[in-house]
Amino acid sequence: SSQRLWVNQRMLLNIIQSPVTMREVWVDVVGPDGKQIPFSSHVRAGEANVSDFKVLNPGQVVSKQISLSNNFDMEKPGVYQVTAHYQDGTKSIPKAPDGAAHLRELLSSAPAKFELLAP
Repeated sequence: SSQRLWVNQRMLLNIIQSPVTMREVWVDVVGPDGKQIPFSSHVRAGEANVSDFKVLNPGQVVSKQISLSNNFDMEKPGVYQVTAHYQDGTKSIPKAPDGAAHLRELLSSAPAKFELLAP
């Protein structure tokens, strides 16, 4: 963005069906058979805290590594497709610093494909 953004950098992974206050990130994983693979983890979380928010200046990024194999059943060899989504659903948003706009819009990655080879 060309402007300063107030972002929730917690990036809590959960399912899209979870309450918006209990997730910022969800991932769609499609297996080699073309079917959606369900998220297999159980997440217990509350709303984000003030300390979870950060100002991003133009050109800055926030990232988080997520192990897909810990959260999705990906044992079959073949081509998988992954699409990641981010949207902050915090209801009690801490006041943004002057000049920073709260990033609330849905962001989605381009689908990425990878191949899991047989052992």
